Amino acid sequence: MINTKANSLYEAEKNSEEAPQNLEEALEQIASLKEQLYCYKTVANHTSNGVIVLDLNGVVMWVNDSFSKLSGRSLDEVVGKTANQFLAGTTANLASAHMVWTMMQLRQGFTSEMNHVNKSGDPYQIIVNGEPISDEEGNVFGFAMIETDITLLKVMEAALSDAHRAAEEKEAAKTNFFANLSHELRTPLNGILGLAQLLEATKLSEEQAEYVRSICESGESLLTLIGNLLALTTSASDRVNSDFEEVDITRKLNFLSGRFSSDCAKKGVLFSVSIEETVPTKIWLPWTNVSKVLYHLLDNAVKFTQSGNIKLNVSVGSDSQIRFRVQDTGVGIPADALPQIFNEFFQADESSTRNYQGIGLGLPLAKKFAASFGSEVYVQTVEGRGSIFAFEAPYHSV
Repeated sequence: MINTKANSLYEAEKNSEEAPQNLEEALEQIASLKEQLYCYKTVANHTSNGVIVLDLNGVVMWVNDSFSKLSGRSLDEVVGKTANQFLAGTTANLASAHMVWTMMQLRQGFTSEMNHVNKSGDPYQIIVNGEPISDEEGNVFGFAMIETDITLLKVMEAALSDAHRAAEEKEAAKTNFFANLSHELRTPLNGILGLAQLLEATKLSEEQAEYVRSICESGESLLTLIGNLLALTTSASDRVNSDFEEVDITRKLNFLSGRFSSDCAKKGVLFSVSIEETVPTKIWLPWTNVSKVLYHLLDNAVKFTQSGNIKLNVSVGSDSQIRFRVQDTGVGIPADALPQIFNEFFQADESSTRNYQGIGLGLPLAKKFAASFGSEVYVQTVEGRGSIFAFEAPYHSV
């Protein structure tokens, strides 16, 4: 009995000695927790995003300074209130608010875009990212909601959309204008050419016949120029036709080359067409635009070749492609001008507007029509010795 009482006194004395030490440890832990909380609060207050901490009933426990700046409401004004009591918004938020509440009940994270009105009545738009907050045992006791202000982004998106729509309307108006202009120019020009051709069939002196031929040649050149301008300015939806069609490649190329052989003959330039044996006679090609690419490349070659020869070669390329190659012995292209030759209205030499016809539309048009069937125009050139232009077009055997 005495020993038992002695032991009890010993334990009491021992506990009284340890009590101050346990209290000191507890105070140190509280101080450490306060320091950690201060650090977390400092970090949260220095982020540009708004932060709201809610309990599971949607009641605000804490907000950071960025939220206060965004909403115009201080911490004291919102703590203890539900978000719906101070985050005024539009009816479009109802579905988002319902989704947020549902995800909170399910203890799951979420992302939602919402519209709100601040304390001054100014609207703003945010993206809200919500994540559940758990204790050390994994029990969810609240939600942290991070708000990103996207008001300026939405304004920029709307401005960009308006600008895009205005650009489309402007492009459509330009297309209609040039289509109408083309019609208005071609109608009287065709009348002039028709009368000139009738006049050419009458009895004329040699001098008069030469005048009429000049009228016809000038009129044809003007018609070509009008057609090129229209092709260059038509809208993306109307300017290309890449439908495949069955063609007799030999007959088509002979007809096309016939448009240039007489001009070459006048200058003493030898014009030739070679089709390799591996090319099928009848094939499926996007011929409408292939012929336009060839026309502009051949026209360019004839224009800048005063002597020597022009060769059009056709062969089978890779991956079911037909390769077209136009080679000339013309003036060539200076190295510094080569990167710009496919730019609209560009000509390699300022004097070309005086020495050669055209305003720099042929190669840009060739590039545009080649792109319509997924091809590019490649060039090799040596100034003073000539150029080679080549492209490929997809085909199917008949």
